[in-house]
Amino acid sequence: MSICSCTLLIRWAMVLGVLLGLLPQQAQAVSLSLSPSQSEEALRYGQEAHALPFAFFAREWRAEGIQRPGQRLSGAAWLQSPFARVAHAGWTAAHRGLALKAMDLRRQLKQVGHRLAFAVTLVSPTEHAETYHVNLQQAGQVITPSHVERGQDVSEREMAWVYLYCIFPAERVDLQGTVILVVTDARGDLLPFVFDLSRMR
Repeated sequence: MSICSCTLLIRWAMVLGVLLGLLPQQAQAVSLSLSPSQSEEALRYGQEAHALPFAFFAREWRAEGIQRPGQRLSGAAWLQSPFARVAHAGWTAAHRGLALKAMDLRRQLKQVGHRLAFAVTLVSPTEHAETYHVNLQQAGQVITPSHVERGQDVSEREMAWVYLYCIFPAERVDLQGTVILVVTDARGDLLPFVFDLSRMR
């Protein structure tokens, strides 16, 4: 084996070691609040993962939309639990070489405390990118969002990047169960995102 191949294998082993080290040691259900030790754990998680691409960092909370055959609406969503928000703040600060202040962490926790928040990125035909309906489903119940923010960038080939930030009340949600975030566009295309809350922090 050449020196170049050995070096490449060593680098991949180091990356794999970082990824395995960042995986949760056991399944943990989503918590809507964090203790001081959990906040420290989340911050450390984000800071240690700062060299990884966002998709790797957020894999624990990220879900791809399930497309039907022939459907053009696609996208991904990630659950912004309190743990995920603090970890993301740590990841962003370390990634940019910035210091993270205690007030920044408090603001992150205040924004999502005792609620379920999701950030959704959609790719949609521009003619159907104006109106979206969002709900959260679990065990036969449908929960409507208490707040939705929307942004959009038009891309090439008559497609649009649409960004949705959705907040749901969590009183009726079983945090040990699975929820389905459902996005419906103006044409009636459905894009569900499945989140097993029992396997996320």
